Amino acid sequence: RLAMPSTVGEPVALPAWRQRRAMAIVFGGPGNRASVYRALSRFQGSLSEAGIEVIADVGPDSNLAPRRMGKVSIEPRGELPAAELAAVLLESRLGFSAYPADFLGKSTAFGGLAAHGVPCLSLRKAAITAIEAPCLQAGTTLDDARLEAVSLAVRSWYGEHDLAAHVDATLAALDLTP
Repeated sequence: RLAMPSTVGEPVALPAWRQRRAMAIVFGGPGNRASVYRALSRFQGSLSEAGIEVIADVGPDSNLAPRRMGKVSIEPRGELPAAELAAVLLESRLGFSAYPADFLGKSTAFGGLAAHGVPCLSLRKAAITAIEAPCLQAGTTLDDARLEAVSLAVRSWYGEHDLAAHVDATLAALDLTP
């Protein structure tokens, strides 16, 4: 098991999922975000189903994001320092990835979502049936109960893949534990 440290911090405590805004987040480079929006255009019903009212678009060239996805408005936030991005993550009920679902456990963006307990909707179906990291796949029902369950599961998964867990495993493998 490899480490998946969050590049935007690891909060000690998370807000209750149901206290988060009816907001989703898309973050990363322009190419990644453009891929998310192209894929998301085919799954706009998922946004309504999940009760999402706004998408926070975080990253460079925020003018590339559409203004709306159906009834959902998109708020361009631009590039944010890690602490501000972490605050947006803690407000978000859902995140999106156009990264192949089979390999989410290698994505630093997914690491950020997981550390903050944000369920990730993978917009690219898995080719392999066993996905290591807990995520939602496009076409999955996105009701509150499922989103909250995945929020808890992904945070628990992250606890086994954070930097501290990796250091502990490395020290144990080298027989250097006290």
